[in-house]
Amino acid sequence: FADLAGSERIAKSGVEGEGKRQATVINGSLTVLGKVIKSIADGVQHVPWRESTLTMLLRSALGGRSCSSVVINISTEEQHTE
Repeated sequence: FADLAGSERIAKSGVEGEGKRQATVINGSLTVLGKVIKSIADGVQHVPWRESTLTMLLRSALGGRSCSSVVINISTEEQHTE
C-alpha cells in the first residue's frame, strides 16, 4: 500500500523553505509515476523506472504480472479548482 499525498500547488499554497522543497520533490515523483504508468499502458519498450526513487520502489508492484488499483480522492470545492 502506498499513500501518495496530493500534489501541492506551491504558488497557491504559499509554502516556503523545507515545505516548498518537499512539495517540489513530491510533485516530481508523481509526474514520473504518471510517465511510468503511461509507458506501461502504451506497451513501450523503455519504462522510466529510474527517474524517481518512488517508481524504483514501486517497480515490483507495477510491472510484470502484478495487479494494481488506484484510488483517487478529488474535491469539488471551489477553493480547489483552477
